Parts: sequence; C-alpha cells; structure tokens
Amino acid sequence: MEKELSICGLLAGRFYSLEPYFWGLSIIDYPKDKINLIFLTNSDNEDFLHILEKRIIELKGYNSIKFIKSKTVRPSANAFIENGVHTAEHADVIARLYNELYSYIETEEFLFLEDDVIAPSNAINGLLPCFNDEKVGYACGTQMNRHTKIDNSVFIWDLIKKRVYPEGDSNNTITYGATDLRKPFGIKEIGLGHFGLTMLKKSVCEQIQKPIFKPNLAIAGALVGCDMVLCIELEELGYKRIANFDVRGLHLDSQNKIH
Repeated sequence: MEKELSICGLLAGRFYSLEPYFWGLSIIDYPKDKINLIFLTNSDNEDFLHILEKRIIELKGYNSIKFIKSKTVRPSANAFIENGVHTAEHADVIARLYNELYSYIETEEFLFLEDDVIAPSNAINGLLPCFNDEKVGYACGTQMNRHTKIDNSVFIWDLIKKRVYPEGDSNNTITYGATDLRKPFGIKEIGLGHFGLTMLKKSVCEQIQKPIFKPNLAIAGALVGCDMVLCIELEELGYKRIANFDVRGLHLDSQNKIH
C-alpha cells in the first residue's frame, strides 16, 4: 500500500514557470489521494497571486492542499536571484522560507519540488525506494545547473574534506568542499545536492540542530545554501545522500530554456 506523503513547493513569483510546473505535478505517477500539497509564496504581485490561486483551485483529487502566503520574509525580499549570484542575504531568505514551509509538513516523507523544475512522472516512485536503506537521509533526482555558462553541468557534487589554517590559528581546521561528481549515472551515493527535486524524511530532519535549514555553517567552509548545508549536516550524522539519475527534472530559466 502506498504511503501518504507531501509535495512541497516554494513559489517565488515566476510567471513563466507556473504552467510547466503544474503540468509536471499532474503527471507524477502516484495516487493523488495519498498526496498532500503544500505551496508557499513570498510574492506580493497581485497578478501572480491571482493566477496561482486559480491553478491551485483547479487541483482535484489530492488528500489535502495548503496555500501559504509567507509572513516570515517580506514580499519585497526576492528569494531567488535570476543571475544565480549567491549572496548571504539571498541564502538567508531561502533558508527562512524553507523553515517556514517545513513547519506545515505533517507526513514522514516529503518531496521538495521547486518552482522552476518540471517534475518527471517517477518523481516519487523513483526516490521513495531509496529510503528502504535506513541510513539514507536524502534522495534527489537530477537537474542541470541553469546558473552557469557551462551547458550540461549537473547540480550534484561529491563531498571532500579540506584542512585550512585560519589566520592566527595554528591548529588544523577541517571544512567541507565540493568536487566534480564521479560516475554520474545510476542510483548512487553523492556528497551534495539540491532541493529542486528532493525527498526527505521528517524523522531524520528532526535530528538536525534547529533551525533545520541554515544558509551557512562553519564546517561548510565556502559552501553556501541550505541545500548544501543540510547535506553536510546529514554527513555529520552518518546519513547517506542518494541520487537517482533515472529521475530527471527539467530545470527552466527565465527565457524558458530547459537545462
């Protein structure tokens, strides 16, 4: 019997991705009456909100649907920067939104599906079995990096430890770093991933020191963003991160180009 779970999306005001986003949601091969939908937006654009609310009203057959207009972050604080520049403020806004979104999740398993990703039909059935291994704490599908001039750059990395010598400190300090993924195919253990098309378990997340989603962390070194930081915290807790390369999300940019 299929488990009840949640699909959760941050919707930041991207008009261009609404239609493909909801199409991808509609083709996910899983019983709708076992899916709880949770949408959170920090947009204050009335036209966007009108279109979004209309699309949500049209959704039928799901176990439950929640639509939250964020009060945690000011609507004028744009959580997603189109040119992909990672600033401390940018990362902090995203982490705060994810913490708010997480507060509405009631199921054990949940899928993060970001608003610029078109979900594949096997988004759930391709990731949920990864958790048959109790030491898996994170499972993601693949999406290509739309924030780079290099085409076909996958948004997944291996994890390495680095020793650094901070100024004035004679002791070794160990931080984490990212390196290119080896053997990017199949179902394999990875180091770092994304939240674009990612399944997590609430019982695992609850083992992480609050707030669960953090923009940065001392041991993360130069790695910034709550998706990478969560992967590092799962590494510290002894949990595996898995990517299924047969679960392929399409990553949209503002020009409607698919990556």
